[in-house]
Amino acid sequence: MGKGRLRIAYSFPFGLGSPGIGAAALSQIEALAERRCEIDVFCWSSPKPIPGVRIFQTQRLLPIPQRLIGRERACRVHDYVTASRIRRWRGAPFDVVHTWPLAAEFTLKAAKARGWLGVREAPNTHTGHAFAVVAHEHETLGIAQEKDNPHTFDQIVLDREMREYEAAGLILAPSELAIETFVRRGVPRAKLALKSYGFDPRHYRSSAGAHANNMLTFSFVARCEPRKGLHLALEAWRRSGLADRSQFQVTGRFVAGYRERLLPLLQHKNVVINDFVKDLRPIYEAADVLVLPSVEDGSALVTYEAQASGCALLVSDAAGARLTDGQEGFLHRPGDVDALAKQMRTLADDPALLRRMQEAAAINAQQYTWARATESLVKSYEAAL
Repeated sequence: MGKGRLRIAYSFPFGLGSPGIGAAALSQIEALAERRCEIDVFCWSSPKPIPGVRIFQTQRLLPIPQRLIGRERACRVHDYVTASRIRRWRGAPFDVVHTWPLAAEFTLKAAKARGWLGVREAPNTHTGHAFAVVAHEHETLGIAQEKDNPHTFDQIVLDREMREYEAAGLILAPSELAIETFVRRGVPRAKLALKSYGFDPRHYRSSAGAHANNMLTFSFVARCEPRKGLHLALEAWRRSGLADRSQFQVTGRFVAGYRERLLPLLQHKNVVINDFVKDLRPIYEAADVLVLPSVEDGSALVTYEAQASGCALLVSDAAGARLTDGQEGFLHRPGDVDALAKQMRTLADDPALLRRMQEAAAINAQQYTWARATESLVKSYEAAL
């Protein structure tokens, strides 16, 4: 590490700042730059310059929207281009080459050939595990999986990601559960490090204890698909006996066939359905409790943002949320609808407990700002180096 400052090549094959992982990657890069790391970013596109960061946009070489050439082909192109630049790099040597799924194989091999630490971000569980769990949930519900869904089984994708895992010097996994899925599938534990995501404290403020609605409001915020467990959340709400005296808000876009499958539950008069929105702050402010009973996940960004906004959490172990069971909310095993229903009743019947959990959540979130998460990331880099 030259003069104590990490030099990082950061490769991200999508648009920086786009919802989900695009927002996470942009926040991560900005926080690394604020720590005075020297960063060269290779991305598909970037909406803005980042102070102190050099950005190379793959899209300038191939000025075609990703949706037209396909996500996987675009990732492949990005991997080839970034790997070529790493192999031919003539500037100061990098300490770390940080990559993301589907665009890491050749970049990681190029980094290894140069003697630089190759890091592979794993935003979810092991891909083999994710494929199996998500397929089972779709089969249980009788819903066909979308062909272009990143969690639909694809042998070519699985083989590629296995090669990426092999080529990486360090794999960053978002939860202890995710780490275990890698270990069970043969990845050495020594190659794995726990990775936290975060939230921007400038954008979120707590409204703990301030009821925006005239009844208790449970809120589901995610892509509406079997993987995220909306069907489990709605069924638990029905079984809880609270449906006529509480509100259930759904925010997110539905995958094909899922809305129709859930129609009897969605048609209740106290269910409110919102389409996807970029600014979730009004959603969190209107909620008392975030409900996310994922059957497979990484560490959902909404669990950080909702806590920062003063929402108690009712989430599955698989959601990867950063909370202590019984303090900032309650955990349940994936698929345990009865346990979730009981937790809903507990919070509805004990307003004082709900408020304590909301206040605790807002305090707990301060450990997981992007600045704090990046401190941990840098320590993982340094330990691996």
